[in-house]
Amino acid sequence: MLDATVPDRVQTLLDRFGAALEAGDVAAVSAMFVADCYWRDLAAFTWNIRTMEGPAQIADMLTHQLAATRPAGWRIADGEVPAEEGGITTAWIQF
Repeated sequence: MLDATVPDRVQTLLDRFGAALEAGDVAAVSAMFVADCYWRDLAAFTWNIRTMEGPAQIADMLTHQLAATRPAGWRIADGEVPAEEGGITTAWIQF
């Protein structure tokens, strides 16, 4: 079996992430984050510039904001190509 490309892997993750958000499955979304993680919200979910630290804070924010934001259409940002270096994948995304 051929290995998936970096963009394919990123889109697969975004598909799972978006499906969980659209289903309102906060537990599934927060389980996609490692213990030492951050969600930097730039007015997309909280209408504020705020950083949530760890899955518990992310879950709390989603519990309070998800119904109002109803994000959909998660994808790699137009014209952007995800990159991977040193085991870290970076990608600009849009929804």
